[in-house]
Amino acid sequence: MSENKRNIFIGFLGTNQYVPCNYRFNSADTPIPNIRFIQEACIRHWCTDWTA
Repeated sequence: MSENKRNIFIGFLGTNQYVPCNYRFNSADTPIPNIRFIQEACIRHWCTDWTA
């Protein structure tokens, strides 16, 4: 019997006009540039091996 594993990212956004900025995580040498939402930066940093 094979077990299907599903990765789910749940995030919340407010109603502000978010401006692009650079996010840097402790384990990353280079920042994730020009991103408006922290959720997108988190996904780009921690979820690179996830599939759709």
